[in-house]
Amino acid sequence: MVVGLRAQTAPDLRVISENSTSLVVEFTPKYVHQAVRSSDGKKYTRYGFIGAATESGPAGSPIVSYKPVLVNLPSRQYSLTLVSQDFDDVPNADPAAMPTWLANAGFGLSPAYGAIEVRYATVDRLPRQTIAMTEVGESRGYLLGTLRLYPIQFSLSRNEVRLARRMVVRIDFARPNRGMPASAFIQGQSPVGGSAEPDVTIAKAADDSPLATGDWYRMELKESGIYKIDADFLTKAGISASAIGNINSIRIFGNGGEELPENPLAARPDGLEEVTRLVVDKNGNGTFDTDDFVLFYGKSPRGWKYRPSDRTWNHYINHYTETAVYFLTYGGNGRGRAMAALPSTTLSGGYAPADFKSKLFVENELDNPVKSGRQWLGEVFDITRNVNVYTNALPGHVSTKPTLYQFLFCSRSSSIDTFRVQENSEYIGPPVVMYDIDVSSIVDRRYYV
Repeated sequence: MVVGLRAQTAPDLRVISENSTSLVVEFTPKYVHQAVRSSDGKKYTRYGFIGAATESGPAGSPIVSYKPVLVNLPSRQYSLTLVSQDFDDVPNADPAAMPTWLANAGFGLSPAYGAIEVRYATVDRLPRQTIAMTEVGESRGYLLGTLRLYPIQFSLSRNEVRLARRMVVRIDFARPNRGMPASAFIQGQSPVGGSAEPDVTIAKAADDSPLATGDWYRMELKESGIYKIDADFLTKAGISASAIGNINSIRIFGNGGEELPENPLAARPDGLEEVTRLVVDKNGNGTFDTDDFVLFYGKSPRGWKYRPSDRTWNHYINHYTETAVYFLTYGGNGRGRAMAALPSTTLSGGYAPADFKSKLFVENELDNPVKSGRQWLGEVFDITRNVNVYTNALPGHVSTKPTLYQFLFCSRSSSIDTFRVQENSEYIGPPVVMYDIDVSSIVDRRYYV
């Protein structure tokens, strides 16, 4: 079931024509400009229109406004064409730039406008494009995209602003649309609660889930390492070793503990992946005897990744869970995915290093400054608690060898703060000085840390 809101047709948008392979829309913006002043009293015009969204940008850059239009796409292959455009060029314009934000005497921030910086005069017109399709992705079985229409363009070299009175845009689809019309959201025909499955759904890349048939057992782990499935493990899980049948039929599935990439176009597992495992069948009879066992390597939501480009290790955490899940099944005539065998060296007296590099990290997700989003911080230091002790074990640490420390501090304060780190009462490096915040550097209305 898809739940949505019925929207009224936007008065500035009109569907001129539509068929299974194309959509033509007309946009007639209703302009509402605002007169603003700089800190020295000079007047500027903030150009805009009803229903406009604004792209973020640094202070001094042009204020780029666009009309967002939600479109239902039959596929990811499409083309955009600006069929026609009627416009007026406004001469001797003084367009306002993205403002800086200044702290008020009491509370809050106020915008301080100014002229667009000269460095943007090298481009003939900003923004360069008048139409674009962005944010294409799947939602509730539909492939949606946001058509952006840019009716306002700035030309510093000509000292003018181009305002489109009318824009006609055509979207051509590589594949015919056989379901919900592409203009459904434009016409206020968005699906609402109580409807059945959507007429058009995205073809699933993953095969049918392996969990659909057979008996499955869920295993949870919080640390990376080699895990052992033996008779004792099976007994505690309520599994009879005799019910397994062939020990080689044991199969393990899971995608590790790392979170999926945020980019919907990035590579990701095609459903649950089978994990390689090592079967140790002591007498080779194929049954799960008391002294037999199975080994597999499990990856936790916290761990390390190697970067070959600079030959360094970086830790990762999963922002959504502290537990990785694996699934166990057995039985049937199939065989699980075996670990590849590597030949042992035939040389006597193998290399035995005196020491090796180890790794340790601490990242506690305890404080969320803005009570939203994925940005979590660790322990809070303030006037009542300015010291925290971290006790960590690193067995076999060789104190005569160099140690690399990496720290990350975050400060939100109107004063200059200093952090110092000690190990066993000895300072590590110079003090870390966090200077007070210049709120005038804030771009747009955002929180700052």
